[in-house]
Amino acid sequence: MAEIKDLWLNEAPPSSTPTDEEVREYGAFIAFERLVCKWLNEWLPLGPIVNQDRANVITYADAATIETQITDALGGIGISIVVDLETAVKESAMLQAFCFNPFNFMITIQENPTTNREVEAGGSGITSKRAADLIALAFEGQSIGNGCASCKGISFPSAGDGNQNAVLVFSTTYVTTLGSLLL
Repeated sequence: MAEIKDLWLNEAPPSSTPTDEEVREYGAFIAFERLVCKWLNEWLPLGPIVNQDRANVITYADAATIETQITDALGGIGISIVVDLETAVKESAMLQAFCFNPFNFMITIQENPTTNREVEAGGSGITSKRAADLIALAFEGQSIGNGCASCKGISFPSAGDGNQNAVLVFSTTYVTTLGSLLL
């Protein structure tokens, strides 16, 4: 029987918060988006998506070439996963810091079923709804940010273009401080 450690690349989820270096380089919010991408890349049930020789199948909304990355992913493997921030509510006043609770992030999945479901042709075979299921399980109850992730909902919007879509929204707590910028 598999254990939770068997589901992660390094036998455990990645760090729950970005490093101070990442916050200094990207800012607290983009560093968080990049952290969520790292989690998705290390969640082994997404292996058929992650293990393709195609860069940027999992990316974040503030990446410089986001539109190109999505287009390339949908045209190549047939699935694209994008991490973005949704809303953040300031919980308390702190000197040169913010405590956001809830801090909501979302993960959008777009799938071109024709390309993605042809495994022999290089697709992942993981449908958008199955990817949503796997991603929800990766984060639910896990420590990420400065709190515990909770899936607030999943929607399956249709764009009328033949693609399958799923959007997951998670909530956690996230604290950003000026201190990480000064180290």
